[in-house]
Amino acid sequence: MGRLNSNNGMSGRIGKIVYYQVDGQTMARAHVVPDQSNPSPLQLASRRRFTEATAFTKYIKPVLELGFANHQKGKRHALNAAFSNIRMRGFIGESTTLDPSLVAISDGTLTGMRGGKVYWKNNETAVVEWEDNTGFGTASARDKVAVLLYDTVKRRAFYILEGNPRSAKRQEIKVEDFEYHEGNLHVYAFFTNKAGRTPLISESTYLDLI
Repeated sequence: MGRLNSNNGMSGRIGKIVYYQVDGQTMARAHVVPDQSNPSPLQLASRRRFTEATAFTKYIKPVLELGFANHQKGKRHALNAAFSNIRMRGFIGESTTLDPSLVAISDGTLTGMRGGKVYWKNNETAVVEWEDNTGFGTASARDKVAVLLYDTVKRRAFYILEGNPRSAKRQEIKVEDFEYHEGNLHVYAFFTNKAGRTPLISESTYLDLI
């Protein structure tokens, strides 16, 4: 819809004509609808990456909302920042297949995890362990760990958003239907600290595929 601006100039589309302003003068051009019937290889690749990133984010929105909370600004939601990050980092070269090991599920200035590892305790419990690097950088003993185990094949996520403190050096997490997901779970971890007015968040660490 066309509209009058403060200088009584037209802007916007009316029918098949688009009006716009250049140095205070009203200009017009024909409205052209892009032809999507024969997309280029570059357009197809971009669409594929968009689809892959969308599918990845769909089932872990609560994790991403926490992990990118510090990127929320105005109308830019934390999920928008997470999606952009995943599209930028999740693909190698011209590949259109997302590589979960390249993805960050959080981002921030808090000191991250050091010496992280993950293993199975039994047929229903995974264990994440790390070194207590309290005092290094911005790390605090009270920082809480967040853990995500994500089966990107069967699209099932298991996560803890505020787990044990950094000083505990360990977090257990239950996995339902262990046999169904074993071997397909990508494991990520990061720290958060909500003690201040603005929460502190670390960049996530990709631990392993278990």
